[in-house]
Amino acid sequence: MNTFNSSDIIGIIALIMTLSLFLTSILTVVYYFKIVRKIDTILASHGVDKDDFDITWGRFKLYKRAILTPDFFDKDELKERLFDPELFLKKITPIDRKIIKIRAFFSTSFIVTLLFLIIYDNFIK
Repeated sequence: MNTFNSSDIIGIIALIMTLSLFLTSILTVVYYFKIVRKIDTILASHGVDKDDFDITWGRFKLYKRAILTPDFFDKDELKERLFDPELFLKKITPIDRKIIKIRAFFSTSFIVTLLFLIIYDNFIK
């Protein structure tokens, strides 16, 4: 009978965590070159300067939020203060949306597996 011990479980979870980090990194590069630059160009053509709202690369998260939940920009006058997502939503393809969602999945799985390893190593083991 073949059983798993705790080091096997840690190894499998560490492998999942490493793969998640690797795929998140690759998808972040793809997200930047395919989606963020496209949106930057569209906003610049409408007179919106990305430097007005890009604090520590915050536009990455704002663009993701604008694509996945454009209603978020209706509250707190974000359309007037930042940008209107309707300017570029028609140019976003279904593949762009999938890239964003898959990147979010892998970054979340990296964080969850990292937290599990920390908790397992400190408290359960």
